[in-house]
Amino acid sequence: VSQLKYSTISDDDSYSNRT
Repeated sequence: VSQLKYSTISDDDSYSNRT
C-alpha cells in the first residue's frame, strides 16, 4: 500500500479520488 509509504496529503487526496 503506497498510502502507508507516503502517508501525505497528496497521496491521501489521490487515494480518495481513486475510491
